[in-house]
Amino acid sequence: MKSIITKCLSFVVIIAVLISVLCFGSGISALAASQNAIRIIVDGETFGDYQKVYCMIYDETADEDVTSWMSKNAQMTREGESETWSYDLDAHEITLDPAHCYTVSFMSDTSTTDELVIDGYDASKDYTAVFSELYTYKSFTEFPIYLYKWIGENEFDVGMDIIRINTDTCPFWKPVENLYCRIVDETANEETIEMGRMTQEADPDVWSFDLGKHGAALNPEHTYSVVFHDGRGQTEPLMIDNYDRSVDYTAHYTGKDMVWSADYSFIYGDADCDGEITIIDATVIQRVFAGYVCRSFNEKAADVDRNGLDINDATLIRRYLVELIDHFPVEKDS
Repeated sequence: MKSIITKCLSFVVIIAVLISVLCFGSGISALAASQNAIRIIVDGETFGDYQKVYCMIYDETADEDVTSWMSKNAQMTREGESETWSYDLDAHEITLDPAHCYTVSFMSDTSTTDELVIDGYDASKDYTAVFSELYTYKSFTEFPIYLYKWIGENEFDVGMDIIRINTDTCPFWKPVENLYCRIVDETANEETIEMGRMTQEADPDVWSFDLGKHGAALNPEHTYSVVFHDGRGQTEPLMIDNYDRSVDYTAHYTGKDMVWSADYSFIYGDADCDGEITIIDATVIQRVFAGYVCRSFNEKAADVDRNGLDINDATLIRRYLVELIDHFPVEKDS
């Protein structure tokens, strides 16, 4: 029995030694990952179809590379399933000198960011790079241009100030592939955002633009105009007076105008979104079922029996117009 116990203990010791050697040899501490890290939040459009992200650090003061160009020691680690990638300086046995100036760029398989500057590294500071702005019309016709900044120097709150548009009934070409917004400070007579790429949310009809993520903030004392466009057409300007971050600024198309509305209520039976129920609404439904594309068409409004859109909805609208029924929604086959 003693012999068996001795052999087991020896085996455990050998395994422990091997683990220690492997950790030491790879430069990775067996302790918890350090917070002394450089991170980047990757915008979905930034790197395209990327598989790896690298952190390229150059010491401007010493005129030398800190991490080698796209080498294994420059590879970043994705944090779970998030869009945040991190580069642990301690794990790579890298110490940045607070007296030196460094430039940092991030690279994927296909793209590279602009250089970010660290002048006087502070380990207590949050060095997370965030997507700042897609900012020129040239970038729309040729290629995206991105700016980046350290979130530690960004006074604006990511995720707090968001402008949305619901494209369900908007007069954009369907399907909507890209949306942009232009924000002009009418009070200061200057552009706040020249051309901001919007992000498609879980609901495919809803697109959003995060002002904080783009390094912008709206002044509550100013008036702003906002235009949405898909590269081929654009909406009329929507105005924001006395910006209030507690307000839901979601743009909806009513068939006549674009409006800000958190709870946009359509009219049942108004299939063509012109603000009233007419025989044309029944005709629009028939045209949709015949395979025609009707740009101003609200399927939810057309579904008057709330039982899924079908040709019976057109029949119910006709019955409503000749006063055989007096309200919507109505039960199917009533």
